Amino acid sequence: VSDTSNVALLSDSIEGQMRKVSAKIDTLNNSKIQKIAAAAVDLFLHGYVHAWKFDIGPLINIYRYNKLEGHRLSFGIRTGEAMLKNFTIGGFFGYGFGDKQWKYGGEFQARFGDKYKHRIGLFFSDNVEEYGAQTYVQYLNENWVGDVYNLFTSVRLKYYGDFARRRRYEVIYRYEDNRFAISSKAKYEELFSNQYVPLKCADQTYETVNVGSISIAARLAFKQRYIDGFFHRFYLYNNLPVVHLQMEYGRYSLGRKRVPKGDYMRFTAFMRHSFPLLGGKFRYRVEIGHVAGQVPWTLLDITRVGAGLLISDTRFCFMQPMEFISDTYAYAGFTYFTKGLLFNWIPGVKKLNLREVVSLNCAMGGILNPYHKKVLDFPTQYSVENLKKPYIEISVGVANILRFLAVESVWRVTHRDNP
Repeated sequence: VSDTSNVALLSDSIEGQMRKVSAKIDTLNNSKIQKIAAAAVDLFLHGYVHAWKFDIGPLINIYRYNKLEGHRLSFGIRTGEAMLKNFTIGGFFGYGFGDKQWKYGGEFQARFGDKYKHRIGLFFSDNVEEYGAQTYVQYLNENWVGDVYNLFTSVRLKYYGDFARRRRYEVIYRYEDNRFAISSKAKYEELFSNQYVPLKCADQTYETVNVGSISIAARLAFKQRYIDGFFHRFYLYNNLPVVHLQMEYGRYSLGRKRVPKGDYMRFTAFMRHSFPLLGGKFRYRVEIGHVAGQVPWTLLDITRVGAGLLISDTRFCFMQPMEFISDTYAYAGFTYFTKGLLFNWIPGVKKLNLREVVSLNCAMGGILNPYHKKVLDFPTQYSVENLKKPYIEISVGVANILRFLAVESVWRVTHRDNP
């Protein structure tokens, strides 16, 4: 009886301690600091601020600046998970103080199936975008939420006219798990001429380039984990490659009469991979693409350039907007983070856990079909030299500053005599 009593007393004591620990955890989770930290992490991962049953954002779209729009303010809102768990309806509107024009758009999305593996979406927008930027954003930076040009990318020493008004209608279906994803899209869009980059051929100027297209894309990954948010999946990269394949067919016309002018096909393949090497980490990405058909230059590949505070390994720092345009191209980027090859030998600095970083980015390409110029005149920014001679940038810097920042010094190695 005594042993039984002791066991009962011990059990009551443990249960009491567990209740106290549980109460302390609940108190911590409900504390103001913890709620602020959780909201900050959620905003970083998914881009929206939750307000009652609505989501406001993406927050980085609130302000931007470019030559066409001048200063611009935007506001976006959608129904949140607290209102509709499997559906969202939303939209945005913005105003450019330079062009004095309103921009707006709307969306409807639904998700269903086991772990929300299926998703459909309807989108409409009348917006100003960078030439070529939106075509590849879904695989260049899958975790990104918001416009390609935004609050951070607006910090520039120079502002170029590489923007145009684009009216777009899209229907999208996507199936996805942690290894494989496939998506299809039907799209119609109108790209408008402007004073900085007119759409013209010889002496005739066209108000719009009109394009209708369908595309299919596949994503292959291996044992990749992710954080599933509300209509947004944040991928946690591992040491295995991620591959994207995309094919698109479309027809285009010029001007308001929309008389069909021609068709085209676009093929794109992209792979990203990082793995441990000599105690550090080696990362590379390779992209190849081809546009078949005789098309306006707006449908060709416009080599991506860096902007503002956000520079990525898929954009070139010292390349000017629309400096190179290609119908066939190949890009490659290589980055190596050491384990502290030099810094670990410096007393005091070793504690900062800094890492050296070395990068090389290169591009090749060109215009294989000279008849593109018979559809629309190429913009004046375009380099006639093309990318038949590789364009190369190299950089050396310091990484892991405060665990997430890097500072690099970048050099443009080739094409140094371009205007």
